[in-house]
Amino acid sequence: MNRIVNTETGLSTWRGEEYLVDGRPGLVEPPLVIMQEIDLGPPSYNPANQAIHRTEGIVGGSWVATYSIVPIVPSEVSAGRAKYVLRAAGLESKVIYALGQLPDPQRSMASALWNANEPFRRSGVLVSTIIEILPELTEEVVDELFRQAAEIED
Repeated sequence: MNRIVNTETGLSTWRGEEYLVDGRPGLVEPPLVIMQEIDLGPPSYNPANQAIHRTEGIVGGSWVATYSIVPIVPSEVSAGRAKYVLRAAGLESKVIYALGQLPDPQRSMASALWNANEPFRRSGVLVSTIIEILPELTEEVVDELFRQAAEIED
């Protein structure tokens, strides 16, 4: 299969038998060029904890589709697993201390959630509060901690 590619913008459209301009056959003129499309398809992956990210672009004169496996961030993990991962990363005591420094009623709510032994929800109030009060816990770091917690065997 071929693609029509604008070499100035890098944007592409599919090319069947002919290129259409305003619905009628037309010429392919610069900056538009016809490029061979190379797409080997996605690699095998585990949909339970991985997703596929597809990227397209010009590589060596061809329109190439590449794929990468992206780990899925679980929406929740058990409190025990979350606390274990925080402890292993040397962050549990920092989190407990920081939660204790919050003004009431925020401190009372955070303490109740921390001690409830309910799952830690990635988009939940407790996790959002922890991210807010500890600068070293960026969104990316918390995503990775959730992935690590989900990997722990029962």
